[in-house]
Amino acid sequence: MEIFLNTSTLINSISINTDILETNLINIAILVVVLIQFVGGAFTTALADRKQKILENVNDAEKRLSEAKERLSEANIQLAQTKVAIDKIVQELQLTKINLIKNGANQVYQEMLTVIKEAELNIARKEQNLLTILKQEIMTLAIHRVVAKLKKDLSVAQHLRIINKCITRLGGFVSE
Repeated sequence: MEIFLNTSTLINSISINTDILETNLINIAILVVVLIQFVGGAFTTALADRKQKILENVNDAEKRLSEAKERLSEANIQLAQTKVAIDKIVQELQLTKINLIKNGANQVYQEMLTVIKEAELNIARKEQNLLTILKQEIMTLAIHRVVAKLKKDLSVAQHLRIINKCITRLGGFVSE
């Protein structure tokens, strides 16, 4: 019976509070207590799991960041090596270009010397041919003049004497 009295006392002591603000605060407090009692363990476990996943993600991100930094460092080293190789190739190309120009100029110079020598030899041959032709022409002209003058100035008897002397000089026999 005592329980009944306590319950009735409890019921008599409970009254409806019409203050909305106070009632909402009490309701929220009760809700929080009930949630903590029933859902608290699961909520704490879920938060711990979430915290663990976040930590794993952060560690994974830090690991990927360090790997990315290493790859960037390696890429920078390769870039520097590539730049050195490119500079070396450019220098070699310039040297090759200069050598080709020099070789081309030397080749043109040698070809010009060859052409000049051939031209000089050609001119010398033509001069020699012209001198030979001139000598022949002069001798022919001289012989024609001498013959013409001899025909004009010498008599037949003088002609025969000159011819006989020439034959004698040549070692022939002359009958008179």
